[in-house]
Amino acid sequence: DFSPALKAKIDNPATVLCPIDADPDVFADAVRAAFARRADAIGVSLAQSWAEAARAHLAFYDTLGGGNAADRFSA
Repeated sequence: DFSPALKAKIDNPATVLCPIDADPDVFADAVRAAFARRADAIGVSLAQSWAEAARAHLAFYDTLGGGNAADRFSA
């Protein structure tokens, strides 16, 4: 699981996905469905998602170089 926070947001019943090129009626139905489930909505911290992505990248680099990439980039 690459991003647990993002997965939780996508799996949330208040999240409704539709194609970017959806017909206006399809888009309107998605908005209505999301609005009806707004009480279940959750927010996702983008900072958390970026941190998760950074950790995944560093772990990948560790497999390539055999070292601890996080130590080289820590402040």
